[in-house]
Parts: sequence; C-alpha cells; structure tokens
Amino acid sequence: MIICNLCKRDPVANEKNEAVKREPWGVLLAPPLQSGLPEKRLCWACALRVFEAWLDLVDGVAALPKPK
Repeated sequence: MIICNLCKRDPVANEKNEAVKREPWGVLLAPPLQSGLPEKRLCWACALRVFEAWLDLVDGVAALPKPK
C-alpha cells in the first residue's frame, strides 16, 4: 500500500482493475541522494492540483513588473 502525502489515502485501494494496481499510480518526488530531505508521493489527482498551483504561481510572478 502506498499513501499519497497530500490526501493521505491509497488511490488504488478500491480499484477493481488489476492493471491499474500494477502500473504507476502517481508521481514520486525524490530529492538528491544524501540530502536528508524526504521523498514525496502524490496520487494523480494531487499531482495535477500541485502542477496547477505551480502554473498559477508562475502566472503571478510573470505579471509582476520587471526590475530595472
């Protein structure tokens, strides 16, 4: 069982399709080796929410006035 770090649930726990259970179910964010940072696991729904939040952040930064 693999738990998503954001929604705290197993995304394939109730899945009836065995092929979905065997294939990658989300995104694994792995920091550099020996960095001391923990890896993060995200189900597809949470990974898409994080990606959309990153895009919104980039849009906000792009709207800021450029320094002279």
